[in-house]
Amino acid sequence: TELGYVDGVTSAIQTQLNAKGVGDALLGTAQTFTATQSGTVTAESYASSVSLNLNTTNNWAIGQLTGAFTLANPSALTAGASGFIKITQHASSPVTPAWGSYWHFPGGSASANLTQTADAVDILVYTVLTSTSIACDLIKDVKD
Repeated sequence: TELGYVDGVTSAIQTQLNAKGVGDALLGTAQTFTATQSGTVTAESYASSVSLNLNTTNNWAIGQLTGAFTLANPSALTAGASGFIKITQHASSPVTPAWGSYWHFPGGSASANLTQTADAVDILVYTVLTSTSIACDLIKDVKD
């Protein structure tokens, strides 16, 4: 049958993948990595409202804040995805951020405040729980 042909092709491809041997990642198989796995940090320009596409990357660095700032609800949420967002405070007048309704901070707080020091760097770490819920917390005032 036509379906059998597709299954046969799929099986043949999987057989070839399996033959690649140790060191090759396989879909649907538990993996043990013997070297560091890292993701790209993607630069995002400052805007008064930023909505990230989490299908693009996991790690972000938002350009230095220059005025009011809202981290709006992101798009393309996949449960289990995690990463970080580096946020650099305004150079002279620190701002208080606003957060989209998907961002959930410890203690049930609907929001958290960035470090209120000029040029401070905060890291928002996050894990996507559902298509409308992200558990997150701020690592504040990170020094280089």
